[in-house]
Amino acid sequence: MQEYLKRGNASEAYRRAYPRSKAWKPQVVHQRASELLHKGEVAVRIQELRSQADRSAIATQEEVSGIMTRLVRGAVSDVLRPDGTFDIKKLRACRQELGEVAFEDTKEGGRRVRVKFRDPIAAADRLAKLQGWDKPQEVKLTGTLDVDRERTREAFRAMSPEDRAAWLSQSPKPT
Repeated sequence: MQEYLKRGNASEAYRRAYPRSKAWKPQVVHQRASELLHKGEVAVRIQELRSQADRSAIATQEEVSGIMTRLVRGAVSDVLRPDGTFDIKKLRACRQELGEVAFEDTKEGGRRVRVKFRDPIAAADRLAKLQGWDKPQEVKLTGTLDVDRERTREAFRAMSPEDRAAWLSQSPKPT
């Protein structure tokens, strides 16, 4: 369960928990891992561990997503008044969106405030990653592959019988 929570991949977690399964076909490992995850006591324990991790985390994924969303939506116009000055209360309310605030003395004896907001494009990019919007897409390739058959045979003969069996069980079957 710990491996599953660390990796988020049930098959990989199963292989780490049951080393003998590394020689099994991927479909078998996937099926066994899926069956294990759907057992009542395992599902309950995983939920308990996730809740525990959420409570001990510095910030939850929902909190970080909320911050990133505010950065994407935030605008200078939210804190500016019609006369070009800014509303200090609104500025304080959006402190997470601020990258930098600097106070400068002017030649006329006044003070100028420079406000720099965080990059909304970077926030949008990070938010997309957090939400899984830019997850890898499956791409199917077709073509031919030139293989040096003699070198392949030599490498295959040099393997131990166990390594050879494991390699063959993981190799895709020709269609």
